[in-house]
Amino acid sequence: MAGENEAALVRKLGETFEPAIAAKIAEFGGLLTREAAAALLCSQHGISFEKEITLSQAKSTRELFSFRAKVDRIFPIQKFEGNFTRLVRLYLSDRTGKGTLVLWNEQTATVKGAIATGDIVECHLAYFRAGEICISRAGTIVAAEKFAVSELSGLGSGVCSVKGIVREKKDGEWPLAFSFLVCQGKTCVRAVAWRGQIEGLDEPVDGDEIILENAFFKNNEINIGEGSRILIAGKQGSEGVLEDVCFENGGLAFIIGKEKFAAPLEQGFGMLGIRALPQGVQPATVAKLKAMEVAGMRVLYSFNERKIAWLEVIEEKKKEEK
Repeated sequence: MAGENEAALVRKLGETFEPAIAAKIAEFGGLLTREAAAALLCSQHGISFEKEITLSQAKSTRELFSFRAKVDRIFPIQKFEGNFTRLVRLYLSDRTGKGTLVLWNEQTATVKGAIATGDIVECHLAYFRAGEICISRAGTIVAAEKFAVSELSGLGSGVCSVKGIVREKKDGEWPLAFSFLVCQGKTCVRAVAWRGQIEGLDEPVDGDEIILENAFFKNNEINIGEGSRILIAGKQGSEGVLEDVCFENGGLAFIIGKEKFAAPLEQGFGMLGIRALPQGVQPATVAKLKAMEVAGMRVLYSFNERKIAWLEVIEEKKKEEK
């Protein structure tokens, strides 16, 4: 396969073949093998030798490949403080074994609705690196088969995914859990979410349209714990420019356009990628420094009664002053 890729490229590129290979490897920070670089160049030039393999074959493959697998779990999107790099890991399985898929930056958007736990995904132009599968920038990942969302009226004991509207959200013994009703029309079922078990939990509010993935139904109650995911499907978000962030009334105030929205201190700093305050530094100081970094950035956000529910930076660099 590698020989065919290189031979086809040499015929296509001639003397520019070696420089093109070197440039492609450099584009990926030197992490691509020569074979993978050749395969990517083949794809760009309409030359296709992609091989379909199973998950058990991925770790021994040095070239780009395609595969189909079931999504067993989707982890929260990770954001790295100090830059806008983000990634999300998916646990996959097929008839031959299991594997971990890593999606980077723009690719992470697929787990916000296009791909769900239980789906069968089809991936193209993938490669294996450091024990995990990645999708190349020119590659694709799509849901070839969607996992069925259950009707509340027909739920039986066991794993389920359901869609509905949030009603009567109640906090339990903080910070362990909270509960709410999931409603489809007049049919409602109580759901309990365990905060300590769900990493990166995005809490819904009354009126949100949500999808609960990989939850467990038992004793007329939906339990949302380890391995589960709450996807707030009804929050498509508003878009605007973040003008300022400041410490106010014990929390943070976000100035977006000409409007002001409040957020609890910990939640607000979390939206800005700050997990913990530096020891001895006042919240007002941290807010002021962070505001200098993010002011002018375009954000996607949602709010409820003038309180920010969630916020995400969608423009990686500040607009240049003219």
